[in-house]
Amino acid sequence: LTAGSLVGFVARREAGRVTRILVRGTIAGLALGTLAWYVAMNAPRLWPRLAGVTLRATAALLRMAGGNVVADGPGHIVGSDGFSVEIAPFCSGVEGMALVAVFVTAYLLRFRRELVFPRALVLLPLSVAIAFAANALRIAVLVLVGAHVSPDVALGGFHSKAGWFLFCAIALSVVG
Repeated sequence: LTAGSLVGFVARREAGRVTRILVRGTIAGLALGTLAWYVAMNAPRLWPRLAGVTLRATAALLRMAGGNVVADGPGHIVGSDGFSVEIAPFCSGVEGMALVAVFVTAYLLRFRRELVFPRALVLLPLSVAIAFAANALRIAVLVLVGAHVSPDVALGGFHSKAGWFLFCAIALSVVG
């Protein structure tokens, strides 16, 4: 009975603090989620500016792997050894770069007291650059999988799962 009374007393006393923490966390989560959604939906607008660079980087990676590389900048098509893909704006990696930027920005804001500023700000452009390079690598590997393993595997699971894996790996590595 005494332990129950103590728990009840502490729970009533801490209820306000716990409620404030939960409300702040919920509001921050909703704000961050809304920002991430907005950025992800509008990021493909950047694709026309980055398409040529992405395709050239992907083609360069494919050339290093060997094979007969095809790159059509205006058509956003890249391929090797008889397997080609058209890079659509929503599959371009621009969304991943934007989401990594939102994630790292949220990290910088949340841990601003523990981080060393302005040095910590380098994480933002660094994470976006890593996401850009990782996307070119993802597309090159996608083409190689399609050309040498299976077009169905390349366009099916690998296409989206590799993007999610790279996003998680980049975001968590940068903040780590």
